Amino acid sequence: KNCARLARKTHCRCRNWLRFGSPSKSGSWKEIYVRALRLEANWAQGRYVVEPILRGHKKRIGCIDCDGRFLVSGSADNTARIWDLEKRECVRVLDKHSDEVTCIALKNDILVTGCADGMIRVWNVALEKSLGQFTGDPGRAGICCLAFDGDTLICGASDRGRLQVWSARTGRHLDTLMGHADEVKCIELTGCVAVSGSWDRTLRVWDLKKGISRHVLQRHSEGIFCCQADEEKAVSGGGDGLVVLWDLQKGEARHVMVGHEAEVYCLEYDATIVASGSADSTVRLWDHNGSCLHVLEEHIGIVR
Repeated sequence: KNCARLARKTHCRCRNWLRFGSPSKSGSWKEIYVRALRLEANWAQGRYVVEPILRGHKKRIGCIDCDGRFLVSGSADNTARIWDLEKRECVRVLDKHSDEVTCIALKNDILVTGCADGMIRVWNVALEKSLGQFTGDPGRAGICCLAFDGDTLICGASDRGRLQVWSARTGRHLDTLMGHADEVKCIELTGCVAVSGSWDRTLRVWDLKKGISRHVLQRHSEGIFCCQADEEKAVSGGGDGLVVLWDLQKGEARHVMVGHEAEVYCLEYDATIVASGSADSTVRLWDHNGSCLHVLEEHIGIVR
């Protein structure tokens, strides 16, 4: 029995099925294998309907952003591409990067790209014009995450826990935020408040006017991979499978949402619902009181 289980797992690894995530309590390697074969057969035989495919990148796409008119994608091929969603075509290739484009943000026709070469580059999408570039981190470490509100830019580097605050329009360095003990994985910017999540298992709330950490939020037992925030609350997801809703005024956890069986890599909330995606191949919908409303189980891979 153990040999058969090991053989199935080894076969899945050899066929690269591990990209579809690990079996959960509701599934098995056999089920993942069968569903993945069925999915590949559907693609091979053309049993699908999709919108026109935006083709152009030569390597893996690691980040995207969209403002409703333009979609911007960043890739390991060292380029960012600007796509016109109405025309379904690429209107500009930004090829000035010397390494992988790791994060992007688009706001009011201003595009900011963060790169593994440690540089931040700013572009005007409407005018198809470069507005300049600057070193995102003094240590020249690769940029791994950023947040941008149209003027202020905050970025985190891949080998340290500090955050750099810049004026994206002028390229002027405004502040350095120190506190995290490990790499920062996610940043949210709302008004004069920033929220950052790190491998150090903490979520920090920053007062950008004073340049200080207002709260250090601790509830996760593993690294924090995603967050979203407004002036009153924040929601975070981490490697422990938890989704936590925080009160930013009190600096405490309001609700801890338990249900995912693996890492939570992405989340989004509106006025009533929190949606979270996980390596357990599910999307869970929660209300703001922490109750799980629905579990969406049709994915066979990691939900990012």
